[in-house]
Amino acid sequence: MSPLNLSFACKIIKIEDIIRCSFDINKTQYQILMLLSRSKRAMTISEIASKLKKDRTTVQKAVKVLFSKHLVIRRQLNLDNGGYIYYYTINDRDKLKERIIHLIDEWAESAKHTVLNWH
Repeated sequence: MSPLNLSFACKIIKIEDIIRCSFDINKTQYQILMLLSRSKRAMTISEIASKLKKDRTTVQKAVKVLFSKHLVIRRQLNLDNGGYIYYYTINDRDKLKERIIHLIDEWAESAKHTVLNWH
């Protein structure tokens, strides 16, 4: 079994499923989050779209969701000739891990309570 998969009774749970479920994000949003987590530098929407071979509009919508959920950070770079461009990076990975662990702990307590009250 991969270290990125967990076994729970009769089901293997992938880390992708845990992250997607924890943050309520879709597959494209997850792919962007993983790309940014592996990147050594901030990326523009166009760069993300190119790397993932996805439409720029699709990436823009997905990044907007990730930003609203505080999963990515946006930095604005003002251009010399006017205008600006946004660069995106993943938010603090340790904080994201803490958020996931907190949700897992809440779920575990809820599951225990449900089992204890099973008739």
